[in-house]
Amino acid sequence: AMEKVRTLVRDMIRFPEDLKREHLALWRRGELVGDFEQLHPGEQTHRASKRAGLRALPEDWRNRLVRAADDAGSIFAIAIAVICLTGYRPVEVALGVELILEGGELRVRIRGAKYVPGLSGQAWRELIFPAPASCPGGRAILKWMAAASGVGSTTSTGQSMMVQVKSRQALCNAVRDFGRPLSVPGVHDISCLSLRHAFASDLKAAGYAPAEIAAALGHAVDKTCTMYGMCVQGRGGLSIRVRTSGPVKPTRQAPPAARRKAPKRRNGP
Repeated sequence: AMEKVRTLVRDMIRFPEDLKREHLALWRRGELVGDFEQLHPGEQTHRASKRAGLRALPEDWRNRLVRAADDAGSIFAIAIAVICLTGYRPVEVALGVELILEGGELRVRIRGAKYVPGLSGQAWRELIFPAPASCPGGRAILKWMAAASGVGSTTSTGQSMMVQVKSRQALCNAVRDFGRPLSVPGVHDISCLSLRHAFASDLKAAGYAPAEIAAALGHAVDKTCTMYGMCVQGRGGLSIRVRTSGPVKPTRQAPPAARRKAPKRRNGP
């Protein structure tokens, strides 16, 4: 181990800045665990947050992720497309997602995985996409539903299809594997959480209210939506309607200027 450190130090002396960046990228990928601090004492080694790193990814990375899974014939391709479209949690896809195509609209209904009566989450939620083909993963879902018209249940009002995976961990691994060529090492590695952040970013960019964003994410309070996505990273033009099992409670604090107390008045002249 010490010989490895000595070799890296010798290389660092020759090319200090380039190697510092390379070593930091290796450390963040878990390939230089414990050595970066020895080589670069005092340097920060914090990892970039998932949502902050989204800006480093290609603009159409979600559709390319779905295409990669589809081209490989992965059994997780349609589940990946569902998460790209809805930002659902992998465990919720493991519980089962119902896709309903009716009158050109796509309804995606799911049971909430973090529902605790009276405390957190939604027992169920339904996202309605009036123009699913324009959304990440939407065109692929429509293609699969058309191909499976004889497999899914078809009624007089529309077509429905169930999507479910046996292992949420296998689904997460598939997203990482197919997303690796699109990832930016040391900056952002694509995961299911990346897709959730991206969906929240699209909602914020489209101007939806905090309560609507929280409902779409399956939350019971609107404060939690601040932890997902950034407006500047979202795709504009997303159109969606949300139905949930219960209301979203307003718990967000007012902006600092609104919370600031008014100056006290002095008595007398």
